[in-house]
Amino acid sequence: MGHKIKAIRERLDDIAKDRHAFHFVEHSTEKPFTARERDQTISFVAEEEVIGRDDDKKKILELLFDSNTEDNVSVIPIVGIGGLGKTTLAQLVYSDKNVTDKFELKMWVCVFFDVKVIVGKVIKSLTHKEPGNLELDQLQSDLRERIEGKKYLLLLDDVWNEDLQKWTDLKALLTCGARGSRILVTTCSEKVAGITSGKKTHYSLKGLDLDKSWSLFKKIVFEGKEPESPNVKEIGERIIKKCVGVPLAIKTIAGLLYFRDLEREWLPFLENDLSKIAQNENVILNTLKLSYDHLSSHLKHCFAYCALFPKDYVINVKKLIHLWAAQGFIESSSSSLCDEDIGLQYFTELWWRSFFQEVKRDELGNVKSCKMHDLMHELATSVAGKGICIINSEEKSVDENVRHVSFDFRLYSSQQIPAGLSNALKLRTFFWPCTMIEKVSNSINKLKHLRYLDVSGNVKILALPNSIMNLQNLQVLNVSDCSRLKELPKDIKKLINLRHLYCDGCWDLTHMPRGLGQLTSLRTLTWFVVAKDNSVAKNVGGLNELNSLNNLRGSLAIFNLGYVKNGIINPILKDKSLLQSLSLSSDRDDDANVQSEEMAFQNLQPHPNLKELVVSSYRGRRLPSWVSSLPNLVNTLLQFCRCQHLPPLHQIPSLQRLEIWGLNDLEYIEIDGQATSFFPSLKFLKLWYCRKLIGWRMKRYEDDSDDSM
Repeated sequence: MGHKIKAIRERLDDIAKDRHAFHFVEHSTEKPFTARERDQTISFVAEEEVIGRDDDKKKILELLFDSNTEDNVSVIPIVGIGGLGKTTLAQLVYSDKNVTDKFELKMWVCVFFDVKVIVGKVIKSLTHKEPGNLELDQLQSDLRERIEGKKYLLLLDDVWNEDLQKWTDLKALLTCGARGSRILVTTCSEKVAGITSGKKTHYSLKGLDLDKSWSLFKKIVFEGKEPESPNVKEIGERIIKKCVGVPLAIKTIAGLLYFRDLEREWLPFLENDLSKIAQNENVILNTLKLSYDHLSSHLKHCFAYCALFPKDYVINVKKLIHLWAAQGFIESSSSSLCDEDIGLQYFTELWWRSFFQEVKRDELGNVKSCKMHDLMHELATSVAGKGICIINSEEKSVDENVRHVSFDFRLYSSQQIPAGLSNALKLRTFFWPCTMIEKVSNSINKLKHLRYLDVSGNVKILALPNSIMNLQNLQVLNVSDCSRLKELPKDIKKLINLRHLYCDGCWDLTHMPRGLGQLTSLRTLTWFVVAKDNSVAKNVGGLNELNSLNNLRGSLAIFNLGYVKNGIINPILKDKSLLQSLSLSSDRDDDANVQSEEMAFQNLQPHPNLKELVVSSYRGRRLPSWVSSLPNLVNTLLQFCRCQHLPPLHQIPSLQRLEIWGLNDLEYIEIDGQATSFFPSLKFLKLWYCRKLIGWRMKRYEDDSDDSM
């Protein structure tokens, strides 16, 4: 390696000498990150403001409500090429008030065509819970019980199955609905439309006409207004004609042109870039490729990396940004912004340019998840090349030069890691969530370049090999929802570059390893579990491990606080200004150690920046006094606590959501008589199973007496 480095340096020295000898001048070919700033408070294409599909929606609704059908359950396919907006149209129909009123049940399933998988997803859509690892016979019995005799609407999105028998098997399970039930199908295939509808009428979605295309284009580029210059409009209309009425292509090109000079750059783009697209090629995909070509290099890397996810995958945006950061795709900035903040800017720009869609936010307003359109996924796959490999069958081999590996859990069912994977020594990403592997091999320590390891959702994993500690480049370790995992590697302190440790949903976790606090680069730690006993005391890390982890951000949940000895805790959360959400749980139901628990909770006062607080199973008579003095608190959940009184929560200025569950001993909620406002921001209040609650009580300052209200 030393010789290779020396040779590279010598080549660079020669290049530098040539630069001076030939008087070369350095020019940057990349444009600034944003040439024109966009209002970040409004998404440039709001889902509820879809343009040009009112007539289509009306016709689909007529088909849904048509009573002149022979079958109890009839199928209506919406068919059209990729990018036309079939899913968006289906969403408009699905959320229409008349549809909600006329169908007793509504279910939405994004389809990977396996009958068992679809039935499970339909049940999940109805119950909002995973149906568990049941056999098809049990699942179909459950489904029939839920839909029998009821008028339902089932939307199957993005169907590709052309196997008539599979469709017949599925439909047989769905025929027990009441008369008027409908199955709405979106597909790119005319053959699929014919199979699902039984040769009956299907709805063919067409491209937008020029007027509607222009309306969509100007909404994005000119915020719905007409441009002042007629010349600009003429060029714009010539550009959108190249998009052949496909909304995705129009939005993508509009998102690109938004950041370009109207007078100087639009016409060259039309004459040079768009003119190169041959009409006999895949016009839409090549149009989307133009937008990719005009991205800066770091955004190109970030987008191409998304080929790692299977089609239709719901992408967790925070973890996506962590993936980008782990691979070095996020450029350092001279500003005070950290990698995660810059990564969010990257994501936002790609979102603006329509590379992502179906973006969702959490209750705190943070971007939570997104999806990629199939065409965008196809584009990402084409530009990513051979560096990314998705394992979708047990037979698929892994090239030794591959850099990033993921697993399509819908297709890969083996409990073993593919044999060839240990030879992919250049591997940097190992993304294997929700499969059924039983163990991670010790040989994983050969993957010296690994930066991202995700085995989340593998419920059979009991432990991780300590050889993982040899992965010195590892930045992200995700074991979330490995529910039977009992402990983390004892030498975790050796992972000196670890930034993100996801371990939420590891319900069997008994303790945190000693030395965790030495990972001072750690920015994500989702769970911290206090040990209940001394059986593993040698390797147990106490709460003081959190003292030096002041870069923690996002969410932190601390469990088993009822087992903290003596309750003596140095202030360990006050300095963590980047934490947004904190969950504190006692997890003890006897009467031992209550005083220590009260002291522990009191000493865990968070930074005033905290936005969300959850307190569970707290056994103290009163909540810690700091609960009512968090000025930025937005959401609060108190559940199954023994409190008799609650502090004056009404004076928290930012509190929007307050839930109080199962506080069976609660008698009063205090009101501060000197406060000038009463829940000034509250939007949601829920009180459940508070059997002894009398009401509000005015807090007095001159003595201990109280007035109840």
